[in-house]
Amino acid sequence: MSSIARNALRVALLGGALLTASTSMAQQSGASERAAERRARAAGTNTGDAKATRQEPVYPEATRKEPGIKASAKGGPRLQKLFAAYDKDDLAAVQPLADEFISSASANAYEKAIAARIVGSMLMGSDDARALAYMQQAVSFNGLSNNEHFETMLVAAQLQLQAEQYPAALTTLDAFLAETGSRKPEHLVYKANALFQLQRYPEAIALLKPIIDAGEARPEWTQLLMAAYSEAGQPTEAAALAEQIANKTPSDKRAQVNLAGTYLQGEQYDKAAAVYERLRAAGQLTEDRDYRNLFSLYLSSEGKERQAIEFLMDRTARVVGAEAQVVREQFRRNRVGLLFGEASFIDPHTICIKDEDDGIKSVSAENIVIATGTRPNRPSQVEFDDERVLDSDSVLQIKQVPNSMVVVGA
Repeated sequence: MSSIARNALRVALLGGALLTASTSMAQQSGASERAAERRARAAGTNTGDAKATRQEPVYPEATRKEPGIKASAKGGPRLQKLFAAYDKDDLAAVQPLADEFISSASANAYEKAIAARIVGSMLMGSDDARALAYMQQAVSFNGLSNNEHFETMLVAAQLQLQAEQYPAALTTLDAFLAETGSRKPEHLVYKANALFQLQRYPEAIALLKPIIDAGEARPEWTQLLMAAYSEAGQPTEAAALAEQIANKTPSDKRAQVNLAGTYLQGEQYDKAAAVYERLRAAGQLTEDRDYRNLFSLYLSSEGKERQAIEFLMDRTARVVGAEAQVVREQFRRNRVGLLFGEASFIDPHTICIKDEDDGIKSVSAENIVIATGTRPNRPSQVEFDDERVLDSDSVLQIKQVPNSMVVVGA
């Protein structure tokens, strides 16, 4: 059962927001990078404009000294050409201009860095590997203002997380946190994510717990802490956290499934089954894996065999009913009439139908299909009692799970 619990937990915790968080945040950062560049140019910053407004430092505790480098007299016009192409989202024009700055011996550190940063931001979402390479170049040139430099470093770390380059991401994040002095929760969570992916769960927990306890955590941060507890062999802490979330959002299926996953991890099968039963009563069991999980829980819980059979029968009836409805809907869309009764042909295009009330009517049509259905074959030499000897229909009516079963035929 431990493998079932582990798989169920991964389905619950890792199927959505947790592992896609780095991707979405990296893409959002790409958009913010572009917006920041355009705002900076509108204000005249870093372009050699003497009237440029001074940006407030985003990282006031940073140990890095501001480079104070601006575009040179020679590079300024070429940089404006790069900005113009960037404003038009013309990557085909931006990239060769940026590469020219990067490879130029006469370009200064700011010009190289801003060129690499711009083309990197444009590549994000379409070619993240190249975007990362450009962002890393922008950091290494060390010519941007602190605000730009550290934001670029953070984007590089996010892209490394997204590419599953976890050791490299952790190195980048450690440098970012050390140089900026930042203790912002959103920055610490990036590091916690990298530690989690590296299976350094206690360290991830140590970073996440104070953030969650402060009461301003995003849902995906709480899920990350819950997953870290589970993977660290602390199911009690994981369950307590999951219960808090589930109680706050009783109609949120993800939160409820996460709770069931933590109960599974702690081998509390009755509690996990109870969560799924509440979801079933609320009509929130909509996927096949939900039904499989609940059925497995019944079979793994003491005294739940009858519920397992009742659940299986109910699920079977629902599936058969749904399939029948699909067929009826196909008939309706294709204008095919559906009649029930005992029928016989009068001529090639006319049938006589006797219904359940012994009413008789004749129907004519260009094409007629008779669907008689099937019944299980019961050989006379086999004594079917529908309790110990069953056919494929009566087996769906069994009242308890047998210890063993032999299937004869196909």
